[in-house]
Amino acid sequence: MTPSDTHQPRRRWYVVALKRELGRKPKAVQLLDLRLVVYRDRGGQARAHVDRCPHRNVPLSGGRCLKDDTLECPYHGWRFSPSGMCIEIPSLVGDPKVTHRVATYATREDEHFVWVCPDDEGREGLTQPLVVTEADSVEYSTLTRAVVFEAGMHAVIENALDVPHTSILHRGLFRTGERHRVQVVMRRYRERAEAEFIGEPPPQGIVARLLGLGGGQSSVVQHWDRFFVPGVLQVEYRLGTKTHFLITGFCSPEGSQRTRLFALACIKTPFWSWVNRVLLWMIEPIAMRLFHQDAEILARQAETIEHFGGERFMSTEVDVLGAAVTRLLKEARHREIAESDLTLDGPCPADPEEVPREVVRLELDA
Repeated sequence: MTPSDTHQPRRRWYVVALKRELGRKPKAVQLLDLRLVVYRDRGGQARAHVDRCPHRNVPLSGGRCLKDDTLECPYHGWRFSPSGMCIEIPSLVGDPKVTHRVATYATREDEHFVWVCPDDEGREGLTQPLVVTEADSVEYSTLTRAVVFEAGMHAVIENALDVPHTSILHRGLFRTGERHRVQVVMRRYRERAEAEFIGEPPPQGIVARLLGLGGGQSSVVQHWDRFFVPGVLQVEYRLGTKTHFLITGFCSPEGSQRTRLFALACIKTPFWSWVNRVLLWMIEPIAMRLFHQDAEILARQAETIEHFGGERFMSTEVDVLGAAVTRLLKEARHREIAESDLTLDGPCPADPEEVPREVVRLELDA
């Protein structure tokens, strides 16, 4: 069984927009069935409110940001400050009441994304977002894109971290139909899980061959798939000692059957930086084709599940990370509820690198 929305941690950070896309114009986004409006105040800080005017329930995303740093409702012109307080109601004699306000949510930014914590009380996340250090390194070239899947977040994550389907669904693009015996070590920690693939030969698809340009003729391939709570997936390849490809996907569940994935790709080769950028430029259309193939198959999966009235999965040991993802999300939600009962207002201290709570070893024909 996959986790439901009730098991999805809420007092965590989720990406809602690419940093370059957010400006003064209000933007409608959705997160865990919560409709939000996001924009930048005059100081450039990202702001997020529930996308509903408390007066007559019109979406505030259809309004505009004014010079006095207020967000104006497009229906009756109620104006809200960045803190969510209503500071002006046209035609009203006197000041608005304190209760004339719109729910506001905590935001933060990094060099690539805008994050929101969908906590009902507007508090910040209990943990910090995952930091991809490679994205800030001059040795790497980076690329960010957003892709929408008509499927639940768990299905999207399991698909992205599922090796066996790549030689079938993506035959020729990432892998060929030829299979090899690979050793897999799955490690589950408190808030993350990873699968390390040992003895994997260099992939022979188009994308892999482009990546292999920097790896020379080396047969040494290091490959990890990872999941981090609340919805981050990561695929890492090292070809030889000098070529490194890392793609991190920040999943934002818009609803039970719709997920927006914000992808951050980082690449380093022994070539000049401009060659890395060209490689990313060449890989991008093929990678988008892979995403679209996954999106199409997941949409068909979701439609079939709905038609037959629910999931009926048969899993085997080669479905490496799916069960771990489910367990981690449920445990994180239970901890979140317990921590909220203790009225914690700020982020919890980061856990030290702990010993894996579970280690599973298996063989896979990939």
